[in-house]
This record gives sequence, structure tokens and C-alpha cells, in this order.
Amino acid sequence: MIGRENVPIHGPALLVPNHVSMVDPFLIAGSLSRLARFLMFRDMYDKPFIRPFAKFMKVIPISEKDSPKEIMKSLLTARQKLEEGHLVCLFAEGQMSRQGGTMLGFKRGLEIILKGMDVPVIPVHLEGVWASIFSFKGGKFLGKWPQKVPYPVTVTFGKPMKNTTSAELRQAVMDLGSEAFSVHRKKDPTLFETFLTQAKSFPRQVIVVDSSGKKLSYHELLTAGVLVGNKLKTMLPDHMPAAPVGVLLPPSVAGVIANLGIASLGAVPINLNYTLSREGLAQIIDRAKIKYVITSAKMLEKLGWEKTDSHVFVESLVAASAPWKIATALLLRLLPAWVLRRTLFKKASHHMQDLATIMFTSGSTGVPKGVLLSQGNILSNIQSLTMILQMHSQDVLLGVLPFFHSFGFTATLWFPLLGGFKAVYHHNPLDSKTIGELCQMERVTFLMGTPTFIAAYICRIPPENLRCLRFAVAGAEKLRPELAKAFEEKYHVPILEGYGCTELSPVVTLSVPDIMDGEVLQVGRKVGKIGRPLPGVSAKIVDPDTGVLNKPGQQGLLLIKGPNVMQGYLGDPEKTREVMKGDWYVTGDIASLDEDGFLEITDRLSRFSKIGGEMVPHIMVEQKIHAVAKSVDREFAVTSVPDEKRGEALVVLVAGFTGDLDQLWKDLNSTDIPKLWIPARDKFFLIDSIPVLGNGKVDMQQVKKLALDKFRI
Repeated sequence: MIGRENVPIHGPALLVPNHVSMVDPFLIAGSLSRLARFLMFRDMYDKPFIRPFAKFMKVIPISEKDSPKEIMKSLLTARQKLEEGHLVCLFAEGQMSRQGGTMLGFKRGLEIILKGMDVPVIPVHLEGVWASIFSFKGGKFLGKWPQKVPYPVTVTFGKPMKNTTSAELRQAVMDLGSEAFSVHRKKDPTLFETFLTQAKSFPRQVIVVDSSGKKLSYHELLTAGVLVGNKLKTMLPDHMPAAPVGVLLPPSVAGVIANLGIASLGAVPINLNYTLSREGLAQIIDRAKIKYVITSAKMLEKLGWEKTDSHVFVESLVAASAPWKIATALLLRLLPAWVLRRTLFKKASHHMQDLATIMFTSGSTGVPKGVLLSQGNILSNIQSLTMILQMHSQDVLLGVLPFFHSFGFTATLWFPLLGGFKAVYHHNPLDSKTIGELCQMERVTFLMGTPTFIAAYICRIPPENLRCLRFAVAGAEKLRPELAKAFEEKYHVPILEGYGCTELSPVVTLSVPDIMDGEVLQVGRKVGKIGRPLPGVSAKIVDPDTGVLNKPGQQGLLLIKGPNVMQGYLGDPEKTREVMKGDWYVTGDIASLDEDGFLEITDRLSRFSKIGGEMVPHIMVEQKIHAVAKSVDREFAVTSVPDEKRGEALVVLVAGFTGDLDQLWKDLNSTDIPKLWIPARDKFFLIDSIPVLGNGKVDMQQVKKLALDKFRI
């Protein structure tokens, strides 16, 4: 219990908690030193075995199915009890979360109760309740075996608020959640320790497969990782327990083994972007002080590079004599996990704040920065994903995102290893034919990719290849509505949009499928929105100039707080200070949060042009052009060039569009887009292809360079 002193001993106060399970009222009541009057869902109140107890506790029944008059009567009763000096508790979401503990929007009843009253309102957050037998995990309340006993729960009472709105109060509860999520997980095992527990629990389960034909069970993967770790141990200095080790491998079984082997030593794996030039990679290796890079002969051959003393082939690291391999496998199989943690993997038992990786940003809008991500950063993000996606052991994830991409490192490398479901890897995310065949053969149920990759799959992968797919997730860029519609029409499964960035480990929000439980419908996604913040993550929209919290639906600068926020930038404290405002990370994105808690990204602050004194968002212009052109593939990129009269002028780069550009421009002028936002017809330039980075994002530096070159011509 945190912040119990914030609840007054005498006098009125309104408690407003999140609602995750059937025992929430008992947890709150058990944390208080005085009686609270709860508003309770009438259907629950009317159950014969609950009604006598609820009456004794003087519960106030209420239901959305009640008539307006009955609802008002319940709310006025709650108001009356406050006037009489009682403690009242209202679950403002109106129903229990069925979406992994994600907080829903607050109902208007809160404002009816408080109208004209000057009573303290206390935000309350319940953490750790999801996944208990009383939550909706597994698609039902009750009827489940407990995962652990005892089950730790954190109840946090925030500072009293007065004259507050529903939006401000919801923000306060969300902020408490991000703080509690960090506190609740400070003593959690590290990434490698969690993997070790899974490997010991399900040793024969096949967990990684790739398109080369390699297929390893948990036990085989653990053994291979240990062999790599043993060889590396002789190469790394003893005085550098957290030494950085580079990994130059595509998403593959070998790439997983290399990362596990490094982690087993307590060293820091740094996955290198093999789409960069050799000079660019050398700069990163120098900045991170990497002495050794694990790669393969095949990888160097493909890149056209010769082997150097810093390169260590993964094949040689895994190689060992048969007796040594057998002895290692037997040792790992026979010894329990707790013994292994205290002996062989003692160095892998870090604290949550210890470094897990250094992730170098893609450099789509600037020079790549080294982002320091801790064990707690990555693990908290995986735990949040586990809560809302509710994966099971029969699921199969397609892993085509490179591990040097933060989404690939967290979601396609560590997420399946810790979540207990199989990952299937292929090195080329645009090789649609092979990917389609792989999905069919391995019965892939879960696909993650960028909109660029997904557009290619729509064009080239037949529906029968994805017949086992349950859903897909698109991230790293804005998912255009026409692309989402085309995917769902072809494959008949939902495509969910997520949002994040490297500095946030990386996922911040994620749409989920709508859930229908009896008569209760909980909407998990909205067109044009990118879902609600993950459990444990707090998002707020502020005025870019004043920092004042914006109202729901109002655009502003997006700030994020939570255990997923990075430790900082490698060797650049000044840049770290620029993006961190206290505990809040300044994303640089312009966004809005609606009353239901759904986030919408409007544009990057850096992707605005000031034209005639008005700020014009490039992404919104880009989306409108794609919509008018009915384009599924990426065929247009919007940027700006200097303009003497208006300060800046929009430029549109066009690649692969086979229609009539003159007609497209006329159609664009016929839409509701402001005229100031429409690029001049002579600012549409044809190019061979839109430049993209290795992770599928548009390379905005190259786009700007191409636009300036075309403009000068």
C-alpha cells in the first residue's frame, strides 16, 4: 500500500480507482482504515450470495442498463453520502477491463456527482491484479488456476485533487499506474533469468525456427547459448563484466543464440545495422567501444566484407567436442534453475537498472544516437505486451524485423522467448514468397511488421498462406486506413496498429481486437487511432510552448512516462536532458488523446512546415494524397524546401504511381484539405523509389536531399 496518508481519516472524499478484477473493492477496502461506500454494478449486487454482504457494506447499486432516472438516483445517492461526510468509491470506467488491464475511458457520472462540490478526489491505482484468477485473463472471470501464491498487489493512493475534470483525474490514475508498475517489478528476474526459467519448465518445446531449416527446442537453445557464452568468456576482460559485444546477424536462430550467449555472461549485446555502410558501422562500433562482433562467414560474404580480427563467427562459438556438448547439455538438463542462477549464470543475475542493450536509432531524421536500455526497460515492455495480447503456447510469431530495430529486439527476439511461444525467422522482410510459404508451413498466428512490409505481403502473399493468422500488428510508421482495409479484406483478420520509439523500449500504445463478453462490448481499436497506452505506461498531451495539459481531443506535444523510458543517450548527457522533462520523455510527436483514452499521432514536430505563418503537417498531407490516389503501396513522400515568399514550400516525391498526376492534383483540390496544405502542381517530382531504411521506415534525410536536388534542377 502506497500513499494511505492521502486518504482523510475524517470527512468526505471520493476515491476513483481503475477497475481490473472482481476483487478490486475488497483490495481497496482492505487498504483503508475507515468504511467506504462503493458504487457496484447492479447485476453483481443482485446475486444471492453477494447481496446480503453488499447491503451490510451499504453498497450503492448502479448499472448502464438502468433507466436514466435510476442511474441519476444512484449518482445522487453517492453525492448525498459525500455531503454527509462519507468516503465514497466510484469505478469511473463503468466496467472491469477485459483488455489486459488497459484503462478505459471515464464515464460522465463522475462529473455529475462532483458538480458544485468542494470535496477531495483521490486517484487510486491497483497494480498486479491482472492475470489473477479474478481478472478476465484467458477470456473469463474465475475458473482459472492461480499462477503463483501468494499473489503480490500494489494499491496506490494519489494526492487529493479538487475542482478536477474526468480527463485530469484519469491522467492522475494513469500516472500512478506508471509509477506502481516500476515499483512492483523492481525485484523481477532479468531477461536471461526469465528465459532460463522457461527453458527449464518446457525443455522440449520447439521455440525458434528459421527459413534455413534450423529448429531448436528451449533446452537446445539454452545449450547453444551457453556454448557461445563459454567461448566468449575467454575473450572478454574480467574487469568488464558488462562488456559490449556486437552482433552482425539477421533475424535467425543464429542471431538468437548470439544474443542469448552474450546475455548469459552478463555482457551487453548490441545488434548492428547491417544496412549501413561499413564506415557508418565502424563509427558505431567505436562509440560503443565494441571489441568483438559476432557474425557469420555467410553474412560477411553477403555484405562483401573481408574478415577482421574483431569478427568472431557464431559457427565457431557454438562448435565444441561431442563429449563437452553432451556434458553441457546434461548439466543444464539436470540442475534446477535456482542452482544454475547461483552458479553458471551468476553474472547474468543483474539488477533491473543494469544495461540490457544499446540500441542505435535508425537515423531517419538525424545522426544515429546510442539509446541505453536497461533490463527493466525491456522486461516491463514485454510484460505489458503479454498482458494485452494474451498469447498462448500454441501461438507462432513471424519474426522478420531485424534485431537492430528496437521493435525487433523486444517483440520478435525476447517476447516469444519469455512468453513461451514459437518464433519463426526469415532474414529478408520483403521476400514475400518465402515468408508466405514459411507462414503456411509453420502455421503462423501472429505477424509483426512495418506498413512497408505489410503492403508487400498484401500484393504477393495469397490468403491460404495466412489461414492460421489470428491478427497482425503494424508499427514503426503510420498505418494508412486504405492499407489496413486491404489487409483485412484479403486475409479476414484484424490488423492492429501500434506506436512507439527506440527510447521507449519501444512500444507505447497498441490497438487490440474488440472484446464482446455477454452484453459488454469493449472497443479495442478505432480507425485512425493507434490504441491506448500499455499497462504501466502513462501518456499526456501538453501545449508545446507552455507545457499545460491539453483537453481530450486537443492536439499537442506527446510526453511519455513509465518503466519503459530509456536511461539516456550514450555519451550525450546534454541530448538526454533535451528530451527528458523530469520523468517524462518528450517524443517530438504531435498527437491527441480522446475521451476513451485512444491516441492519435498527427505528425512529427520536426515534420511540420511553417507556410504563410501556419503550421502544416506533412504526414496529414501525405495521408490525404494516398487516400485520393487509392494507393496501398507507398508511392508518395512529402517534405519541404525553402521558399522566398512563404518561408517553406511542400514537395511531393512520387515513385511507382501509374495514374494521371494532373488528375490526382485536381482531385486533391476537390477534397476538404485546407488549400494552404496542397502542394503546387510543379512541386510533384518523379523518382525511381522512395528511399527507406533497413527497418522499413522512410529515410527522411534522403527524401529531403532528393527534394532539394529536384527543386534546384
